[in-house]
Amino acid sequence: MKNYTKEQKLNITKTVVTAAVLLVMSIGSLIIPLRPSVSETEKRELAKFPDFTVSALLDGSYFSDISLWFSDTVPFRDYFVSANSKIQNFLGTSRVQLGFSEGNKGDEIPDVPDNIQTETTTQPPVTQESTTAPPVTEPPVTEAPTTLLPETTTALPEGTTAQGQTESTTHSQAFSSIYIHENAGYEYYHFNQSATDGYIAAVNQTADKLLGKANVYCMVIPTSIDIVLPEAVRAKLSVSDQSKAINYMLGSMNDNVRKINIYPTLKNHSGEYLYFRTDHHWTALGAYYAYTDFCNTKGISALPLNSYGVLSFDGFLGSFYTDSGMNPALSATPDRVDAYVPPCNTVMTVYDKNGNPGVHPLIYNVSGNAASNKYGCFIFGDNPFTIIDNTDMAAGESCLVIKESFGNCFVPFLASHYKYVYVMDFRYSPYSIMSLVDAYGINDVIFCNNISMTRSTSMVNTLYNHIG
Repeated sequence: MKNYTKEQKLNITKTVVTAAVLLVMSIGSLIIPLRPSVSETEKRELAKFPDFTVSALLDGSYFSDISLWFSDTVPFRDYFVSANSKIQNFLGTSRVQLGFSEGNKGDEIPDVPDNIQTETTTQPPVTQESTTAPPVTEPPVTEAPTTLLPETTTALPEGTTAQGQTESTTHSQAFSSIYIHENAGYEYYHFNQSATDGYIAAVNQTADKLLGKANVYCMVIPTSIDIVLPEAVRAKLSVSDQSKAINYMLGSMNDNVRKINIYPTLKNHSGEYLYFRTDHHWTALGAYYAYTDFCNTKGISALPLNSYGVLSFDGFLGSFYTDSGMNPALSATPDRVDAYVPPCNTVMTVYDKNGNPGVHPLIYNVSGNAASNKYGCFIFGDNPFTIIDNTDMAAGESCLVIKESFGNCFVPFLASHYKYVYVMDFRYSPYSIMSLVDAYGINDVIFCNNISMTRSTSMVNTLYNHIG
């Protein structure tokens, strides 16, 4: 029998163990019931097994879709992703780069046009009776116009790495489109002229079409990198000035748009818990301050914060944590999601894209949800169309909120002021703004969008195509 050295025996042992692990994983991957349908880590639905069609078989897509499903739904994939991230962090081979971004600086932000009114218009508000018409069950979106913008962008592409110079400090890290400073993540913002002008055009066109029929409000929500990150740190980053960008957007909108510049208010409260550390969203406290600005613009009195009930959910690890590969600097300080419950009775009906309804609480109990899904407590997450009925009011005004996910924690504050709050997530809705205003006799249309959305060509096009 051959005598093996100690080193050779160790190598043989490693080979056998590796082969055994691969064999077990291969067998496990063939057990279909073990295959997940949703990734909590990546916060997305995984690929589904494709339906068989003759055309898919003939063009080869059927087998490629099976291959995608097989690779995307590996059993225990979230555990493997987490373990891989921890190993890379331990070995120093993660995507993290020390230093400041010297990459894309964004387009130059124009000055506010001299002939455009920058303050909130004093145009008399439109009032009309709210209707109790049944929900629209057929998608009333009109034929989409020609795409407003070319499918190009100067913004930092999602998933690409922001290149930077090496920095000696270990308190800040830059990777993907996220910057980490002292246990908090921040999203880079780069101004995109064409996409921003498209957003302005979408709001202006909506206001022009609704002139004399409904009021149009617009607020552009800044992100944490401008409000919370220390000025001395942000000055070294290759990012655009969000204050100037918001002034340009609101200043370029027509007089019949009632503009709400929430940037100064948030900046004045920057020392408070306005944004999550591990996620790109703002907190409900930040949304509350924006709500007070909305009330000032509309000419109504905001409710004091202490008049709301509070539900709190600990242990939130959001998109920054996921996108950074479970960076330990973020997991060391999980977020807390505070949800403010308005002092009124509401019934919220959520409709899917086919018009199928479901009744859910305005603030959903997510205490048992995964760490990545705590933000879903607000209005049951992102849905095509939602109706919130203030049952304490026999009659009253109604509003339509045009939003993406940033609007979720803003919406509950409106429930005390309107008989009906209609919510359209334009990314998923089959309806047009005009058809909803006509169907429900809506008084106020509120654009509530974060500034990153305004630099996305595809999202701006989607919004524009939903005007109707």
